[in-house]
Amino acid sequence: MICALADVKAYMQVTDDGDDALITTLIEAAEGYLADAGIHPGEPVDARYALAVSALTLHWYDNRQAVDTNLTDLPLGLRQVINQLKAKGVRGSEA
Repeated sequence: MICALADVKAYMQVTDDGDDALITTLIEAAEGYLADAGIHPGEPVDARYALAVSALTLHWYDNRQAVDTNLTDLPLGLRQVINQLKAKGVRGSEA
């Protein structure tokens, strides 16, 4: 994980530790999303990269409610994530 949990939580204004595992997963997903889009953090980490990860994490955290299976009902940005995963051939196990 490139962006620190504490920094992202500060951006999100989350002070308790109850959702740390979820937030960590969302941070990793945001970093993966940016990497798949060809965006890399730079050395040292570009502040805009950290902002993008924090903003994506906050958006996904705030919009984690259940949604209909209709893609038009997905939270903003999720369609792009799904399209990237489809393009890479990443799929869940078929049941």
